[in-house]
Amino acid sequence: MQQNKLLMMSMHVFRGLSTDLLRLSYQRQIAYFSSLTLSNAKPIDLARSLFQLAICLQQSDRFPEISKLWLDHSNCDAADQYFEAASRYVTSQDSLVVSYEGIETLMLEGLYHVSCGRLQLAWLVFRRALGIAHLVGLHIPQRRRQGKQQGSTSGSSPMCLATLWFRIIFMDRYLSLVLDLPMSVQDDSFMDDLVDLAPLEKLERAQAKLTSRIIFRNEQLRLGQRGGNPVYDHYKETKDIDYLLSQATRSLPAQWWGFPRPQDARSADELRDMVAKIVHQLHHYNFVLLLHIPYILPGPESRRSNDATQDYSNSKIAAMTAARELLSRSIVPIGPNRVSFSTRGIVLKVLLSALTLLAVHLDSHRLGRENALGHQRPGDLITAERAIQSLETMGQKYDDKLCSSAARALRRMSAIEATAADGVGYRTWSEPSDMVCTECIVQEEANAVQMSFPHVGIIHILRQEPQDTIQTTSNGLRTLLETDNLDVGLLTPSWAWSDSPLSSWPEQTLADSNADDVGNLPIGTELIYHGIQEAWALNKSDVEAIEAPPTELNLQNYEVQGWNSNDHPLLLEETFNATTFGS
Repeated sequence: MQQNKLLMMSMHVFRGLSTDLLRLSYQRQIAYFSSLTLSNAKPIDLARSLFQLAICLQQSDRFPEISKLWLDHSNCDAADQYFEAASRYVTSQDSLVVSYEGIETLMLEGLYHVSCGRLQLAWLVFRRALGIAHLVGLHIPQRRRQGKQQGSTSGSSPMCLATLWFRIIFMDRYLSLVLDLPMSVQDDSFMDDLVDLAPLEKLERAQAKLTSRIIFRNEQLRLGQRGGNPVYDHYKETKDIDYLLSQATRSLPAQWWGFPRPQDARSADELRDMVAKIVHQLHHYNFVLLLHIPYILPGPESRRSNDATQDYSNSKIAAMTAARELLSRSIVPIGPNRVSFSTRGIVLKVLLSALTLLAVHLDSHRLGRENALGHQRPGDLITAERAIQSLETMGQKYDDKLCSSAARALRRMSAIEATAADGVGYRTWSEPSDMVCTECIVQEEANAVQMSFPHVGIIHILRQEPQDTIQTTSNGLRTLLETDNLDVGLLTPSWAWSDSPLSSWPEQTLADSNADDVGNLPIGTELIYHGIQEAWALNKSDVEAIEAPPTELNLQNYEVQGWNSNDHPLLLEETFNATTFGS
């Protein structure tokens, strides 16, 4: 049972191909591997077996009972050695992989990179497999209609050429979408024959076809079409894709979308079905998230206005729902007490899901009492915190820069969201980035924060001054409004509160203080007092004849509580290390 579970966690992509060893019984699997000897096996067959063994070892630390196999090295080190041997001596040689078996073996190599979180390398491997598929004629429909290949050299189950072609396109488009790269093949002929396919296979083909439309939409967004273009309506395209995707899911019953419990499986077949279901559910919800994530925050056109130019509420709700479903299924295998080497492949899913929850709640606080997400906030914050802790654990265990930088960036956004919930105003917007980020970058200065995330682009967070409590008059004198009902909390920024996540910031030195600071007065009172001094610069002989201004009298009746003149916003410059793919 554990053997099947290990294989199924990653090899669901190869269902219907000759590499789908899950169709074989345990005894036949052992017989297949035992039959591969140096005397009768071809190099491509040995490489394929080494890749399969490496994938199993890569995931073995999830299960304590098989985590130690009495090898000379750890399971992860042994997996790397087997992978390196197969890659260096077989798949790196073009002459050895120009065949259907070679294409399958390259797909296994790419799958190993995906499990390690090396998506760029996986994209290169699958793109190479796609090129070889063209060389052997898989792009020709008549060639694919030959059905199953006759006389498979590996002795395993024959493969369906149409399925092989679809699997390559499926992975190429998915990785291109995640990495914001152009796809290679525009051919959607895999949608022609859907009658004899299972409901899940129909859903996969619909996802592959819709992926090409999302990639094109994202390209238009990067070209600056988000501000509104009469020729191409990007949000109408998004809603059309969402509708077609929801229609495709109707081929599966509602019970299929429940979260299965693999630990309750009573047989190997039941366990295989449960794990396959979880993996497919993860992919579907990630697909929904990638579709709607460009709209979780207002676009660049809203940077100068508090009101968004278009309502993206539907996308926000869909993205948050997908994020919750993803985290409920992803955090379990990568919790702090059980981190698997292979789970690094879902780091990007966890990152984008947690970012979605925090960003939407941060932006929704500007609505005040009209915020409809207030009751969902506590549960979402707990889920996001678990995701951050998991990323921190992954970063520490594997020295993974993406995990570490993602945890720091999400922790910073969580702190900002907390201050926004306390009443501090923020204006947020996002814009596409021309740079392919492999890490998260945070830059801060004064009251502005700029964050760069993979696939999302750049998120801008601008802190706003409370305009409802301070008003600037025509002569430059600031006066307080409603001084009779004034609350000291309105004049105190959240970073000065003792319970604020930002209260641990270092204090500013006197050298950096404003020269106009006056005693221990609150920030609003300092400005008023300074303005009064300028407006009422009288000679000593005039003081006796003029009464004190009403504003000053009101301030005399106002009791100022616990304010430290050293409490001022800081100018921070903290940039997390980032690397650009291809640099």
